Amino acid sequence: MHETPNRILTPEPIETKQFHNANDAWEHVNKIYTSSISFLRSKFQAVLSHQSGHQRYRAFYPEIRITTTTYDQIDSRLSFGHVPGPGRYSITVTRPDLFKNYLTQQMALLIENHKVAIEIAVSETAIPIHFAMIGATRWERYHVGQHWCWPIKCENGHGSYLRFATTRVANGGPLRGSAQ
Repeated sequence: MHETPNRILTPEPIETKQFHNANDAWEHVNKIYTSSISFLRSKFQAVLSHQSGHQRYRAFYPEIRITTTTYDQIDSRLSFGHVPGPGRYSITVTRPDLFKNYLTQQMALLIENHKVAIEIAVSETAIPIHFAMIGATRWERYHVGQHWCWPIKCENGHGSYLRFATTRVANGGPLRGSAQ
């Protein structure tokens, strides 16, 4: 764990790297994301089980960056895989596992079209705790006092949101007949 000057605990820093291979770049994006999510989930569990004091925790999304210095002539029939001109471009990424094919194709085209490396870093955009819980299974339950608590993704016609379902605990397990 790493402590920032304002006493917020964060995961151990992961170094910024440059890549000329899109698959290697995606692996580093996924490493950063997985590390951040694991950190938030473990700290959430520690807080719920009273193993942690009044401490603040924060983890961050991975970021993909590209810097170009020329106006390269690029076949722009595709709407992605190139940037319009010189500059530094970046984007944060969530759930790289869901977007692996898209991200690797995009990064491969950027590398090929602009003849530059892709830079992968930890961004300055914090991951909200409820986003860290999306993808957790129902079996990843968190004990909260007299209750078990687990994340459930819900749909409401206006998009998705996360809520926590709870089940009362009796003698170390769920009460008979309670909803799970």
